[in-house]
Amino acid sequence: MIIETSNEDILADYFTGRYIAYIDYVSSVDEPISDKKRFILDVMDKLDPFVHTFTSEQLAMFADKYRTHQPFTHYYSKDVPKSTIVYLTKKLNQLVRNIPRPDTGVFSGTEATAVFASIQHKCR
Repeated sequence: MIIETSNEDILADYFTGRYIAYIDYVSSVDEPISDKKRFILDVMDKLDPFVHTFTSEQLAMFADKYRTHQPFTHYYSKDVPKSTIVYLTKKLNQLVRNIPRPDTGVFSGTEATAVFASIQHKCR
């Protein structure tokens, strides 16, 4: 799993359940704690307490927004007013911005690229 570390990617991975699926997988195979797992757990520790305060409509909106990539204007309604969406989005971005990013080499796919290059070289 390649972990992207931009705020948008972190929020998309969080709200679409990708992080939970990864944690479930590494727990089932008894994988030791890695930088990836530590980072994901840190993201979840920071976001979970705030997200648990969301109404069901707000949670559904954010999950749908990051799954379908609709602009937030698509979700303005009486159930979730624009001011609430703006506040929640700013708070989420602030929380994510304050999460320390690990060494980018571990997450950017450089290892996968090196492995792929090594395999290609052996096949020649």
